[in-house]
Formats: sequence, C-alpha cells, structure tokens
Amino acid sequence: MGKTQHFGRQKLNFYSNVEYIICYGKRLISNNRKEVLAEYEKSDLEDAPLYNASNPEKPILFPKGMVKFNIADGKYSKSTDKKYTLETDVIVKDGKNANDFTLRFKSRWSKDKVISELDNGTTYWVKSENFSIRAIYGDLKTSIESPRQLIFTNSNNPLNTKSRFGVKVGTSEEGSKTLENLMENNFFNYPKPNTLIEYLLSLLINPNSNEFVNEGYFLDFFSGSATTAQAVMQLNANDEGNRKFILVQLPESTDENSEAYEEGYESICEIGKERIRRAGDKIVEESGNKDLDIGFKVFKLDSSNLEKWDPDYNDLEQTLLMSQDNIKSKRTQEDLVYEIMLKYGIDLTLPVEKHELTNNTLYSIEFGALIICLDDNITRDISNAIVKLSKDSDVKRVVFKDNGFASDSDKTNIKENLRTHGINEFITI
Repeated sequence: MGKTQHFGRQKLNFYSNVEYIICYGKRLISNNRKEVLAEYEKSDLEDAPLYNASNPEKPILFPKGMVKFNIADGKYSKSTDKKYTLETDVIVKDGKNANDFTLRFKSRWSKDKVISELDNGTTYWVKSENFSIRAIYGDLKTSIESPRQLIFTNSNNPLNTKSRFGVKVGTSEEGSKTLENLMENNFFNYPKPNTLIEYLLSLLINPNSNEFVNEGYFLDFFSGSATTAQAVMQLNANDEGNRKFILVQLPESTDENSEAYEEGYESICEIGKERIRRAGDKIVEESGNKDLDIGFKVFKLDSSNLEKWDPDYNDLEQTLLMSQDNIKSKRTQEDLVYEIMLKYGIDLTLPVEKHELTNNTLYSIEFGALIICLDDNITRDISNAIVKLSKDSDVKRVVFKDNGFASDSDKTNIKENLRTHGINEFITI
C-alpha cells in the first residue's frame, strides 16, 4: 500500500485535515503477490453472473442436475436474450436440468473451470427464460480485500473506514476524547486515535496461508501517550491474539505549570504507563476475558551495571582494590538480572521468579532454564537448593557474581556439584 490519506473533521464551512501514512515492506515474499496488507476477508456474493462482455463467446456444457431453475418445468430451446444461445434443448424438471445442455455466451470462466468449481461446492442458477446463468458459490469461496488508499474518518460518512472487527476509524479529536475519558483529563493535544492504530495493525496477513497475523511484536519509536499499547491489547481481546508491544519514548518532562505535572506526572512516560494500566483494566472489564494478558514491563536505557575495567598502570594496587566489586553502586539485583538476560538474548517478556532462601536469593528465568544468584558469601549449600529446583524444571545455565563466593573451595564445590547433576553451564560475571 502506498500513501493513505487520513481525513479529519468536516465543519459546515468545509474544513478538512489530511495526513499521510506511508506503508512499505522490507522484504516481499513474491513479486507476483497482489496483497501485502489486507483489510478483511470477504465471502463472494451468494451468486454472481458468469457473463463477461469482454470475453469471446464459447460453448459451455452444463451436466445433468447441476443447474437450479426458477422457471416452470418444461422443454426450452432458446433464450429470450440474444446474448445467450441454447445450442441444445434443455429439459427442466423439479427445478433442475434433467439432461446435459450447452449454452453459448461470453463466459468469464472456461468450460473446464465451470466443471472444476463443482468440487468447491459451486452450483449454478438460472432465474428466467433469458438464461442469464449465475454461479452460486460454496461456503469456502472467500477472497482477500485490499485496504483502500483513502481512509475516511468522518463517522457520518457512509464510506467511513472500518476494521474487519466492525470498528470505525476515528479522528484525532476522537483520540483526545478517548484519552480524556480514560485519564480523566486531557494531557495531550490531538493524540493518535487508537482506532486508527488498531486498523493499521489489523491489516497484516500471512502471505503463505492468507490468514491474518495476530501475534508478533509491534514497535512504536514515538510512544507519546501509549496509543499503540492500547490498540495492541484491544486487538488481542478482539481475536484472542498474542501480540506484544514495545514502546520507546524519550524522558521528556512535562511543563511544571501543566495539569499533568500538578497531578504527579513529571514526564510523558509516566502518563503513558498510567494509560496502559487503565486501558488494560478497561479492556478486560469490557471483554469479560480475565485471562487477557495486559501486563507490561518498564525499562530505562542506561549504561551497563558492571564497572568497565580501566586500570591505572601507575597504581595497579589501588586499581585492584577498587575493582573488588565490579558492580556499580545504586544498582539493584533486578537491574543486573535483566542485563544478563539481554546479553544472553533471552526474551525480556519471559517470567522472572524470585525464590527467597534462608541466606540467599535465586532468580529463575523461563521457569528455571536460567538461574541467577547475585549474593555475597555464597557457600556450597546453594548448589543443593539449585539441584532441588532443577527437579521441577530443566535447569541449563547458572550465573553467579564472580566475587560472591565465600571462598575458592565453595566456588569449586558448587561447580562440581552442579555438574554431577547435569548442569554444565557455570558462569560468573
């Protein structure tokens, strides 16, 4: 799809607002593919004419019993319409053709296509003596409708664009009203309407199966009021999808004289987070689906939690003393847990379970696939706790803080005990 026009409100003195939405594909599956995006899947009309004036005339054979007639039983030898010629007589009995007959006309299908369509449940219908024959499609006859280039957002316009879920695409004014109702205040000027984002995200289709895509990640680099998050959660509620969102927003501060600041929102990010919470609760309430995943995690871009090795070669002794603890101050264990997940390419949306032991804390990622312990004075006893935990899950990798062991012998004993129980990836940071 190329450029799409977004029309805003229409005033009495004729006012229109036009915005452009550019859609492009990084990698096309096939050069011959016509639909990259699809608005909805439609069933063909219950019946459609086989006549096509641009095609040459051809004789089409219709086997016995395959045509339905809405004319009186009897024998017919000609059509009342010169566009159709009966080359053989047809006998109509009990509303069906009792014999094979041949009809010559400008057909959009070949004679072989007419026969092969029977396997798809297609039948044929003649309504009158003009023999204007029509195809009645079977239940499986569907097609993909490409999105229009013009998106009409005036709700009073009969051409108003709707998603395949029957939701009308709204204007920025409607986006403001939605946000104001949700947040009980209007903190943004003309935010993106969530119905527009829902519509755009719902256009994705699998080119191999022609099925709509209802999973995957949706990235918004200009999150603003977090409209995309609300749209993704709403779409998941509509079709039981498993879409996930990633929102990126600079920590832009709110004006100290603004209502947002007075209500405790010191940055745009804080407004977005609260919107996601409220929108998720509302969608669950309206859909009645208490199992709908509306959870999200918030991360702040920062430098590594680990101190960079930068020795002072003129005073190595002091450098070594200062580097005994290689974790930066004011960083939590949770900060380091997520950095470890990032470095090992582990999905940040996976569950992180915290297990409080007598003297230590274990973090279990992906139900035990990765175990992390960042405590100090770790003794060999912790290996027994990890082995016990591995009985209920398939532990493959364990990460410790390099200087967190009570002694070198504890470190060695822990490593050997884990290895004897099949846990071979012993990592220190």
